[in-house]
Amino acid sequence: MSRGSARFRVFFLNSVRETSFGGGERWMLTIASALSERGHDVLIGGRAGSSFLQRAEQQGLRTRDVRVRGEADPATLLGLRGLFRQEHPDVVVANFNKDVRLAGIARLPGSKPKVLARNGLAILPNNVRYRHTYFRLADAIVTNTESIRTRYVGYGWVPRERVHVVHNGIQVPSPDGRTPFEIRQSLGLPPLGRWIGAFGRMVTQKRFDLFLEAVAKIREQIPDLQALLVGEGPERDALERLAAEHGLADIVHFAGFQTAVWDWYRACDLVALTSASEGLPNAVLEAMALERPPIAFDVGGVREMIADPSVGRVVPPGDVGALVAAAVLLLSDDETRLAVGKSAARRVMAEFSIEAMATRFESILRGLVGPVEG
Repeated sequence: MSRGSARFRVFFLNSVRETSFGGGERWMLTIASALSERGHDVLIGGRAGSSFLQRAEQQGLRTRDVRVRGEADPATLLGLRGLFRQEHPDVVVANFNKDVRLAGIARLPGSKPKVLARNGLAILPNNVRYRHTYFRLADAIVTNTESIRTRYVGYGWVPRERVHVVHNGIQVPSPDGRTPFEIRQSLGLPPLGRWIGAFGRMVTQKRFDLFLEAVAKIREQIPDLQALLVGEGPERDALERLAAEHGLADIVHFAGFQTAVWDWYRACDLVALTSASEGLPNAVLEAMALERPPIAFDVGGVREMIADPSVGRVVPPGDVGALVAAAVLLLSDDETRLAVGKSAARRVMAEFSIEAMATRFESILRGLVGPVEG
């Protein structure tokens, strides 16, 4: 049987810290599960005891502990080479630049396995060190937005044909017959009011400080406003203090990290994205899938999702005033808000399914591995 229909052996390497789990980790487990369901041999590698490996195991994926101490650590390199000899992966999908270098150095003679660098953000700088890494040690790059590919190709030393785009895909949940009032009650939230939410790791990149600034200004025009922040991270304490400084402690609800996130989206009327940088943010896709209009700063691949105002609103990066104006208009117009939400959900189902994501990824694997008999 040709490799076009045979199983691929794919090793996902992610040295994310033990307590971290964000969009990159979710992307890896989503595509890994989709490939596994299609009959491919998938293995997940990460730090022992990490949230990443725990979530992989919960999804029924095979895992291996990988000790990662440094890019030139002999024990790390020997451990990876031993794993490659034992598992014979066709392709290593590496998450961080460090993972790319480790996999590229540790792989066996003959450039096996192939190394596919996964860049969910534009983490490849335009300098000599990374030019060497990605020219010598990586066979290709996969990213989730055309904007990142355009940026990399613009460096002048990244061939366009080595950068592949696979848009994020999500599993759209089944419809829920409960009202937002009932959902908020079930979550222990105040059931009344008009709600705006933000979702993600509480790190500086997400600029939740701007979200809180926007909430304070929206409240001046929408007195019954309530706000929801779902996520965890090192900035949480500072954000709670900032909410209090803005006089918002009574209306901003910090939900922490949630594994079952859909009801938290359903509790909102709108979802905001205030990030300084993004790839293809899952928070926007998830909001759209649940008919919650997104209002997002124009960063990364946002416009690849919010293609026109019928499915959401895009405002200039960092422009809190524009975000406030868009939010007030939608929160004040139920008919328009609900219509935008329904159009957004239709777009996600048509363009951002896991099935489409997996099919595109398989085509990249075939291009890397070639017509090997198996």
